Amino acid sequence: IKAQNKNEIHADELATKKDVEIVKLELQKEIEIVRKEIAESRNQTIIWIGTLVIASGLLQHFFK
Repeated sequence: IKAQNKNEIHADELATKKDVEIVKLELQKEIEIVRKEIAESRNQTIIWIGTLVIASGLLQHFFK
């Protein structure tokens, strides 16, 4: 009897195709948000590095 209980499938623990589709759509939305955040961070980093390069050039020009 114990072995039979271990192998029982509980219907409330099973995922339907609809459940899987809902999770899939939620994950796709989350992935898109993360992609946008990465792109924004990349752009901010490029601007920050560009600013440092310009500032460095100006400092070298004025303090030679």
